[in-house]
Amino acid sequence: LLAWLLAGGQDRFVDRAYLVVIWLSVFLGALWTGLVARQRGAHPAWSMAFLLVPAVIVSLDRLTVDVALAALTAGLVYFTERRNWGAAVALCSLACLVRESGLLIPAALAAWCAMERRWLRAAGLALSVVPALAWYRYVGLHTAPGGPDGLVSAIPFAGIVSALVHPAPYHFSFAVNALADRKSTRLNS
Repeated sequence: LLAWLLAGGQDRFVDRAYLVVIWLSVFLGALWTGLVARQRGAHPAWSMAFLLVPAVIVSLDRLTVDVALAALTAGLVYFTERRNWGAAVALCSLACLVRESGLLIPAALAAWCAMERRWLRAAGLALSVVPALAWYRYVGLHTAPGGPDGLVSAIPFAGIVSALVHPAPYHFSFAVNALADRKSTRLNS
């Protein structure tokens, strides 16, 4: 959505705008990481450690949205340490819109606030998921059910659970399948 907005709704500019979004996420993530480091008495150069986060490395290589979620998480650490709960709620809402695993962030923060008996703050953080739920509902109403791979669902994480419960079979010969299964078993033990 942000890339589309930066492109002014022009499809021909969306790819370039998406690259801007990726690099903006890297910048903000590094900025917030440096500010957290400074708040904790460390040198701001620790902001460069943000570039070593696996989600950032993968996103720079594969152009995935993971870097945006990592940047928002760094921002959440910064703003929660400063007790700026309005910004924290806004970043939680954005994290939920980036990807479904972003729903875990406000859930964890709301649980933490509830454990500290800060009920109003917990409720605000819990409500930060409403824009994402509205978006999921909109997409569900305007797309074909099941999607092309059959893993699209209105239930968050349903696709991940389905893929784990029903793994894709190997389409190789028996010998290659046996070797692959044997190597993966040996690597996992």
